[in-house]
Amino acid sequence: MWTSIYVQIGFAVLFLLPSYLLAAAPAYTVPNIMMIGYAAIPGSILAPFFWMSAVKHLGAGKTAIFMNLVPILTAVVAALFLDEALHIYHVLGGGITIAGIVLFQRKPPASTLKTAVGE
Repeated sequence: MWTSIYVQIGFAVLFLLPSYLLAAAPAYTVPNIMMIGYAAIPGSILAPFFWMSAVKHLGAGKTAIFMNLVPILTAVVAALFLDEALHIYHVLGGGITIAGIVLFQRKPPASTLKTAVGE
């Protein structure tokens, strides 16, 4: 898993370095350094590590469906920390998404399995 993270970091540096070098010199302030640290450590190192751990332990099929939670969590965090307004379409879309995840994670009834297998 760590090798994959190192490769991701390497490609990120490779692709972002030219833009960084061509841009104006940034002002390094405490808030800017804190934002860089937040993006680097939890967002770029810990999150991929935990995701790859979940894929390793649960399998890709069970974990991939949870990527659908990203927009829901983004809307909730934006509402909590940025005072963004949640509208009815956010609630409806989030509810439909969560219902889809719940339906996907359910085990099919035994009668369905027998029919699918051909018994």
